Amino acid sequence: MEGKDSEGAAKCYNKDKPKQRHNKQYALNEASTGIPLWFEMHRSKENMVAKSDKGKMFDICQRLVTNGLPMANGLFLGHNLGTDNAYSSDQLAVWCKEKGLNFLGTTQLNRCDGRTKLPPTGTSKAKWVPAITVDDARGSFASATTKVGDVELLLTGYQDNKLVYFISNYHASPTPENGDTVARWDKTRKEYIDIFRPALKKDYDVLKTGTDVFDQ
Repeated sequence: MEGKDSEGAAKCYNKDKPKQRHNKQYALNEASTGIPLWFEMHRSKENMVAKSDKGKMFDICQRLVTNGLPMANGLFLGHNLGTDNAYSSDQLAVWCKEKGLNFLGTTQLNRCDGRTKLPPTGTSKAKWVPAITVDDARGSFASATTKVGDVELLLTGYQDNKLVYFISNYHASPTPENGDTVARWDKTRKEYIDIFRPALKKDYDVLKTGTDVFDQ
């Protein structure tokens, strides 16, 4: 799932963009080919106001999935949804699980801050933050879990060339046994080194392929 700038007649405005007046389209793409399953154009600000209390990006994802994937008995079975941190949130992960959809995305910690009461009321937010920092070695990882009703969510911090957080509603906590190693260039040593890659990072790389192909 991605947002993509494009040319055309319908314009939106963002003062922080190099090209301030541009088109914006949101697409749900098939992972291996990049073929759009459904997309919608960014419309006027009034038409893009969030219709739910979960935010505009949640609403966009919900519409794309509902229109782009087949449903049986109210569930989207047999599909994995991957998003980047512009879309990912705890409430989207919960909604996907409730609809039978596996969800995995990169995220920002402030997108997991309690709009679906995560972590549960009365507990410290820090208890759901993985014990990892930007100073940890490359290949380091840490995870923390929480539950929203019957839905268990996993938040994982992984240090590659930078610290990235992943949120998933179907992965187990990473261990050395459920990942693999990948070669990464070490600027200091001027050579490739092998670092650990959790299974969820490998899965995310597969899911984002559709976006990369769509960009081409």
